Amino acid sequence: MGKMTDHYFKLKKYNYFQYYERIMGLTKMKEYNGTYTLSNDTLNLIFCNDNIPYGLIGLGYIDNKNKKIVLLGTNGSNDQHYPIRVDKR
Repeated sequence: MGKMTDHYFKLKKYNYFQYYERIMGLTKMKEYNGTYTLSNDTLNLIFCNDNIPYGLIGLGYIDNKNKKIVLLGTNGSNDQHYPIRVDKR
């Protein structure tokens, strides 16, 4: 059985993003930062120091119909889906 993980993904101002990963049961959380470019609905994620989380390829897309962001994995079963929420801060 694989390790259960929690993932969080945030698009920030000025084309920055933050990605958090935590293995269930452990309090330590890994943080990955970088910048992104957006072309139509395609996200190109540029991770700092090319430190890409295991299982991701650095690409994603915005699914406006289902109101979610999908980060593409090394195979279809690794894709990660995040609901779109607007932070009004």
